Amino acid sequence: MLNNGGFEGNAGASVASGWQSSGNATFRLEAGAHGGATMQRVDNNGGRATLTQSLPFKEGVRYGLTVWLKSQSNVRVQFGVRRPSDGFTYLFKSVIVPSTWTQYTMTGFTDNVTAGLDIRIETAGTLWVDDAVLSATSAPLAAIVAPTKTVPLTYFGLHAHDNNPNLPWPSVPIGSRRFWDTAGIGWQVMSACDQVNGDGTCGSGVRYDWSTMDKRVNEAIAHGADIQMELGMPPTWASARPNEASPYGPGHAAEPKSDQEWRNWVTAVATRYKGRVKYWEIWNEPNYHWNAGGSSFYTGTPEKLLSLQAQAYSILKAIDAGNMVLTPAFTDVDYLDYYLTLGGGKTADIVAYHFYVYNTVEDTYRHYARTVQGIVKDKAPGLPVWNTEQGAFSLLGATNGAAWIARSHILGWATGQERYYFYCWDGGMAIPTINSNGSLTAVGVAYREVANWLLGQQMTGVSIDGNGNWIAALADPTGARGDSYIIWNPGRTGTNYLNFTIPSGWGVSRVQNLSGSTFNVGASIGVNDEPVLLRR
Repeated sequence: MLNNGGFEGNAGASVASGWQSSGNATFRLEAGAHGGATMQRVDNNGGRATLTQSLPFKEGVRYGLTVWLKSQSNVRVQFGVRRPSDGFTYLFKSVIVPSTWTQYTMTGFTDNVTAGLDIRIETAGTLWVDDAVLSATSAPLAAIVAPTKTVPLTYFGLHAHDNNPNLPWPSVPIGSRRFWDTAGIGWQVMSACDQVNGDGTCGSGVRYDWSTMDKRVNEAIAHGADIQMELGMPPTWASARPNEASPYGPGHAAEPKSDQEWRNWVTAVATRYKGRVKYWEIWNEPNYHWNAGGSSFYTGTPEKLLSLQAQAYSILKAIDAGNMVLTPAFTDVDYLDYYLTLGGGKTADIVAYHFYVYNTVEDTYRHYARTVQGIVKDKAPGLPVWNTEQGAFSLLGATNGAAWIARSHILGWATGQERYYFYCWDGGMAIPTINSNGSLTAVGVAYREVANWLLGQQMTGVSIDGNGNWIAALADPTGARGDSYIIWNPGRTGTNYLNFTIPSGWGVSRVQNLSGSTFNVGASIGVNDEPVLLRR
């Protein structure tokens, strides 16, 4: 599909034919290519430099891009397929490119659209590009449907840093907690060794500090919430590369030097919390790079990660057959695809994914979630997908955080995510849910309201009418509430309401908003991007 994906041309020319360039950079074709006669060199002087092609894409087709890259100084590169009207990204990947030729891939779906396939050089330095191939495979998108069961309390999970010991338990429906970024919890902060052997094992016996985790486990259980525990990352003393930088301290992103210490850790934590902690996630975001220096959550290979998962799976099941193992939590569809191709679904009960997006939640529903679900259905059939972490870097098209958090949870369930762990209850993202004293902000109130709208209900469908209104239909199996409908319009913000005529067959008479207020409703209602619930 690409025009001159091999970047062939006359050495010394600027940009290969078929490609357009932009940015404060020097573009030059060079010999010594990965394949063919020439390759594209980009010397980026700062800011963003881009190579792009405008191409027609079709709905119902799965696209795959492969490209070979190398750089002189760990250049950060983003490539994707972007809609020109608003910059929405259908396919996206961000990588730190090493000095050796490395092949990268990305996969996903689009609308019927003419869009730009972009290779963006985000940091200063020299990049070489060659042998780009864009493939297209017919893959009709079956509509994603919500689970047929009613929405359980466990769908509503969250994270909390717990840096303030005086904050109360959240005053909203919570069915599960994920221990990640939680003060005092994690292999890297809970274990110590006084004498480390050359093979990476602890010669003096590991000392574990269980005090904080004991407190948090007991607290969650007392409030009726189950627990998901993160098993990676190793302490510095157990790391295969103890001096390697990571966002959490030296060596924590490397695999453990000794598999035995990994097994010891899994055995110790699973034994202590047998019957109290049921869900165990192998590693957090192993594909993610924090910066151009390569600081990451995991720097080992996918193959090693799979080995660690298989070892943990055997131990966890032996200690308690009811334990459930989650794959590492990915944020990259291609890493997910490769990991499951290796067999990652064979020693897991649940596929973990983090649906962080740089677009609206509605676009996620229509494209991104379908890509993830399609990969899991193909490579690990039968395994459920849990969204074990999602927050908002920005409002992503919503007027306010209340609108974002409501739409995100509604469409999370609609896309088959059986759990959604919000990040983060006590800070760390763009939409704070509580004040310093623990009282709810408007976002926290919206979280409470949308949880109460959904709990115990069966989502029977999500539709988009001709005016761009999104409608989620709910049925109450108990009959107490009857059928109800959540409606919003992403294109209308603030007081720019769109008048919506309520179908007479709905039989509704009241409307509830995200602030918790209830009003009577007549034959029509003004709709904007903040969801409201219509009920009898």
